[in-house]
Amino acid sequence: MRLRSWLVVSISAALLLAIGAVGISVNRSALRAAETVHRADTLALATNNGGLVEQLLLVSAKELNDFVTSRPLSLTPGDAGDRAALLEYASKSTFFTYGVVLTDLTGNPINATKPANMFPDQAAIGWKPLISGLALGRPGFSSLMTVKDTLVQAVAVPIVVGSDPVALIYGFIPVHKGQLQVYLEKLSDPSRLSLVVDAGGTVGASSDPAALGTLVDSEIIKKIGSDQSVFVTYRANGRSMIAAVHGGSRAGGPTCAPNPPPPSTARSATAASPSISPC
Repeated sequence: MRLRSWLVVSISAALLLAIGAVGISVNRSALRAAETVHRADTLALATNNGGLVEQLLLVSAKELNDFVTSRPLSLTPGDAGDRAALLEYASKSTFFTYGVVLTDLTGNPINATKPANMFPDQAAIGWKPLISGLALGRPGFSSLMTVKDTLVQAVAVPIVVGSDPVALIYGFIPVHKGQLQVYLEKLSDPSRLSLVVDAGGTVGASSDPAALGTLVDSEIIKKIGSDQSVFVTYRANGRSMIAAVHGGSRAGGPTCAPNPPPPSTARSATAASPSISPC
């Protein structure tokens, strides 16, 4: 007789969804059959939840795009009207209550809802997937980044005038209050642990809030970028664990100028018009 614990991981759009379940101790032949069925069910569940993660990210990008297409902005650096519009939007946003930043296509500052030191540093490695996404003509989604002990994720889309992108808008999700965290807490189950982690393996949402900001096992992290659905065996707390890692497609989106830099905190003007310099 043996007990096998399961940790299910699904990757989608720079995030993966991990769902844990407890195996059942049975006789060997029954266990093999049960494991085959369980793996198939587990992978299907991971795929479904991975799709949900991707859809939430796309919805957040759509919300950001809807704001800039429905609310004309002057895009003049430090414009008081633009800042008021950004503050109002952030206060009502489903996703971006942490803050919003405007830059031109080269990363020069235009406006923001907070001082520059309240946003991630330009050197943060978490910007890389966002920049890559925008360069490929998709919405940009960052990995998790920390600002003064607060975990955030950035989403970016271009501001288009006519048919040409003229600026970028970045929305910042407060991870501990994000829609994924709310979702996982509502569906929490004592028999399983659900986690959402970024491409680097950092937990950004969990049915156990204490897990936020921690790293999943290194063996899982190695497979996060896989294009295929794979199973990873590793050990945790003395138990044999299996992670079903689901390879996923990246979200598509509007076209943007290639390789836009992240907002920078290198220099600061005023709280009303924080400076965001190019990389």
